[in-house]
Amino acid sequence: MGNKPTRTQAAALITAAICLAGCAGPKPTVFDQAGIDAVHKLLVVPLDAPQTPAAGVIATSLAAERLQYERYGNLTVFVAPAMWRLRAGASGAMSDDQAAALARQTGADAVLTGKTGFAVVVAKQPKLPGSEIKAMKYTERFAVRSGAGAVHVRILAAQDARTIYAHNASAKGIDNARILAEAVTNALKPLETYLRKSRK
Repeated sequence: MGNKPTRTQAAALITAAICLAGCAGPKPTVFDQAGIDAVHKLLVVPLDAPQTPAAGVIATSLAAERLQYERYGNLTVFVAPAMWRLRAGASGAMSDDQAAALARQTGADAVLTGKTGFAVVVAKQPKLPGSEIKAMKYTERFAVRSGAGAVHVRILAAQDARTIYAHNASAKGIDNARILAEAVTNALKPLETYLRKSRK
């Protein structure tokens, strides 16, 4: 039997899987304009992140805050508290039907859900001239730490759990918070661009 993947390797595999549809693509995989126009109340449920739960919490908060802060016309955005998730029978990842049912229970027209993955890679610093090593920060002299994150955002119509928006995005860097923020921003960018123009 082969060795089980480490937590970092598993997170990397999830990140790669989310990206299979094309994380850097400028166009969303699903964009139902009529469906989006019908949304006036949007529920945000926690994004699924089985290997890196903290990344799911952060990505969910970032997505909700972006949409709440901009106040696009008559669009109201709110997050599902844990109690509502329990009422829907979803202590872990929610199915589309569960998410849509929860949206209906809360009077929302649609629900934002999705997945996120995050991986951290620490690579040994290659041999460098002494002058270059001295110029580095002490924490960077022996290893280089980098991260990669991916976000897949979906918006489902509450009435029938139909996908009306879906987009993938990824980001890389050395600052965990910035990586997730960039991925979330890019995943929501086509939606926000449309809302900015259509709901002045």
